[in-house]
Amino acid sequence: VTSTLRELGFDDDKGASAVLECAKLFKLQHDTGKNLKTVVVFPAVVGPSAASSGAEEGMQNLSVNGGGGSLLPESSPEGSIAFSSMTVFERMVASKCQTWTQKKGCNLAMGSIKTTLEEVEGKLMTGTTLTDPEQSFYDSVSMSALEEKQAFVKAQMAKQVEDGKLTAPERNQLLEQVAERLANLNKEKEEAEAAGKAKRGQQLSNMIAKAEERKSKLEKIVAKSPPPLKHEAEIGKLRKELEPLLDVEEASKGRLLSVKETQALGRKEEIEEQIMQLEVSTYL
Repeated sequence: VTSTLRELGFDDDKGASAVLECAKLFKLQHDTGKNLKTVVVFPAVVGPSAASSGAEEGMQNLSVNGGGGSLLPESSPEGSIAFSSMTVFERMVASKCQTWTQKKGCNLAMGSIKTTLEEVEGKLMTGTTLTDPEQSFYDSVSMSALEEKQAFVKAQMAKQVEDGKLTAPERNQLLEQVAERLANLNKEKEEAEAAGKAKRGQQLSNMIAKAEERKSKLEKIVAKSPPPLKHEAEIGKLRKELEPLLDVEEASKGRLLSVKETQALGRKEEIEEQIMQLEVSTYL
């Protein structure tokens, strides 16, 4: 399943959640109680661009070459990223990408846009005539502008970590990443020392020290609450209704379910679906 998803352009991201910025991602989950492995897929959805504060003004000024359309719809998040000026883009990031995870989603989207632009440039290099949408896209987007935007977002992500403005899942995800990096670096160091590569061993020691420092900083971060959701009150009611149903699910493990329990677990799935839809709609 995962190999097929990758072939279709989906990326594996353990920190993916039900937000628009995580479209076209997937993650693996393991329910040890039920001994079930689940692949959670976040589809490649396209939502209307939100019009709020400075972003609304910017959306009206997107520079899209008409006549045949473009590869990216103006109203899509990717279109907003690709066609906006740097000033407008910075305002959009401030208003629509408040969390580290959302900024990461923006960064992934820019990587996808850059790949598309490289493919179009590759066609030009081979003398292939571009379609009208490809020509419109090529005329409206520059690699240097995308790289400038990507550098800005990466700097904002780094600043968010430095300022300790991370949610609990984000903090845990980054700790997992640094732990994995430390394990790999220590292994490389052992191999370098065994091979008598003193210079490489010293380089790796320096890298390990920096990784340890990053780990220490992350461990000291007090997790922040995520920004309030647009439907927070409604989601809260649903979560309250969900609590006793989770108890029913836990109590019924390993035995046949009664009719009442089956109905309760059916309602549980409905509530979880409603919560996910409300969370997604928050960012549309």
